[in-house]
Amino acid sequence: MKKLLLFAIASLAAVSLHAQTVAYPNGINTNGGNFGNGCPGKFIASAVYARTIANGWGWAPDTNHFSSFHMSFTNDTHVQLQYGGKFGDTGCQTTNYVTIPSGTNGPYSPKYRFTVYFLAGATVPTSTNQCPLLLPEMLP
Repeated sequence: MKKLLLFAIASLAAVSLHAQTVAYPNGINTNGGNFGNGCPGKFIASAVYARTIANGWGWAPDTNHFSSFHMSFTNDTHVQLQYGGKFGDTGCQTTNYVTIPSGTNGPYSPKYRFTVYFLAGATVPTSTNQCPLLLPEMLP
């Protein structure tokens, strides 16, 4: 009976979850930098998540199923996330989680690129496959 109950719970969870888009960076820049007192401020490394123009430029919000759009980097909490929209809208959050604001007609831009800034105390990945960015409300 226990096995059957666990299987039923696991099956229900698998059915109810939305397929999550996961992005990996183009590379890891370990030079660091400083953008002053704002976000991201001083950082020791960064990772840019972008697509070439031929491959779609960035990731599109799934406006058919969601009205708010979030990104998260779960491997380290000593990071700051920044998004940049194709139409020039940007935002930065001083945590490992950021939200793209959405108006009555959805987000401002049709596609977005992202940067993770690694702050002092962060463990800087040595490989791009070590820093997945979770894009739960973005199309693949």
